[in-house]
Amino acid sequence: MEFDYGSPEHESIIREGIKQKVLQNEKVTEALRGSKGKITHHVPGSSKPVFKMENLLMSVRAELFGH
Repeated sequence: MEFDYGSPEHESIIREGIKQKVLQNEKVTEALRGSKGKITHHVPGSSKPVFKMENLLMSVRAELFGH
């Protein structure tokens, strides 16, 4: 399967990976379940669009925990 960096397919794969990590790691599950409001993700010197990671984390939280 081929897809472009940042494409909807790429983001879907990343989101599923995040979701599986949450489901398989109790500490991550509790941290995400206990979070409220906007999630911020700071990566010094990163070229990755941080707001996309924040949105993916909040999307997974909403799906799994309803908030």
